This record gives sequence, structure tokens and C-alpha cells, in this order.
Amino acid sequence: MATHRHQQRITRSLHPLTIEAASFRDAYGTALAIADLRRLATVVATVDGSGAATRHHVHHGADPKGTLECLARLVGWAEVIPAGTEKAIIITVDPEPPAVVAPGLRVLRRWIGSVLRTDGVNLLDWLVTDGDVVASLAFTDHARTAWPDDPPHLRLLHQAHASLDVGETKCIEMT
Repeated sequence: MATHRHQQRITRSLHPLTIEAASFRDAYGTALAIADLRRLATVVATVDGSGAATRHHVHHGADPKGTLECLARLVGWAEVIPAGTEKAIIITVDPEPPAVVAPGLRVLRRWIGSVLRTDGVNLLDWLVTDGDVVASLAFTDHARTAWPDDPPHLRLLHQAHASLDVGETKCIEMT
């Protein structure tokens, strides 16, 4: 019963925010909206073919154990999702600039992505934001293949924005 109450509290904590990831622009807006609500958080979500979240979990705070629990929940969901029917996205809000936070998450993103792929779920992206700038680990690692369902002209636009290199991390500012 405590788990159910905890899940209700988590859901209300993002209300009325809708997690969307039909396109990179949607996911980018969602990351900034979460940052407006929470200063420190990790959100994991599965999304269906239309980009609407089918389930999500939020960890408030910056402790790594909570973030790992979030990621474990995402992996657990992937095990029961029919292969190829859903995708996943991770969003981390941290007051540190994304150029500081994101490099440490790149290896973890690759590992989580490979675990999810074995269950037939595609990890769209891991977005890291401080509320002003959003870093896309997908564009950082694979700019040419990131967000493959976005129209080609938008992917080129995102790649152009991603040229705002901060170290090895692609930070994207969109207007």
C-alpha cells in the first residue's frame, strides 16, 4: 500500500505536466518544463508510437542510488513491454551545467541503451538540463542517427544547434 501512495505522490508532483517525446522538440520542451517544477530530479518514461508517455517514474534529488533505482525501474518495464512497441527517455535536472553533468552519464547511457535494446526498447535520449540549456546525449554520441523519426530537415536543424559544443557534450539551445 505504501508503494501505491508513493506512486500517487510522484504522479501528482508532475501534474499537470505531460511527458511527450514524439520529436526532439517535444522532449526538449518537456525537459525544461520538468526543470521549472523540480530543481533536482531524474525522470524515466516509456513512450508509445505517438510519443505520449505510457508510464513514468520520478526520483527527486541528486543521489546516485535514487537515479539507479529509476533506471532499474525502466529496465524492469522493458522486460514486460512487447518488443518494438515502445521507446524510452531519461531526463535529468541538475543545477550544475549540463557540460559538467553529462559526460559522466554517457557511459551509463550506452549501457542502459544496450540493456533496453535486448528487450526490444529503444532509448531515444538522455537529456540533461539545468533549466536553461539542454544537453542531448543522443546527439552527443550519434548526431547522424539521433531521433530517427524526426523529419530530416528538423534533424539537420538539431544537429546545427548541437554544434554548440561544450567540451565533448552537445548542448542545444532552441528558440
